[in-house]
Amino acid sequence: MRPSRSRFCLVLLPVLVLLAGPALAGGPTAEMQAAAYLDKLWRSNQAPAFSAAVALRGRSVFSEGLGFADLDNMVPATGSTVYNEALL
Repeated sequence: MRPSRSRFCLVLLPVLVLLAGPALAGGPTAEMQAAAYLDKLWRSNQAPAFSAAVALRGRSVFSEGLGFADLDNMVPATGSTVYNEALL
């Protein structure tokens, strides 16, 4: 089953909350908390790859990728990985 865009946005909302407050205050653990949250989501959804990026005031504050963007060639996912979307 393909997740809807609204569900995907709801999944990333906690990442924004984790990053926005500490990023403004200079908290050093925000990235670690966001990375751990994304890892948990990735493992619980059994997706081959998961990527996320967050910008604050026009500046990238977090970028992370987990798993493999291309399983056949074992290409790792990054925070800037572009995925093709298709309906079959």
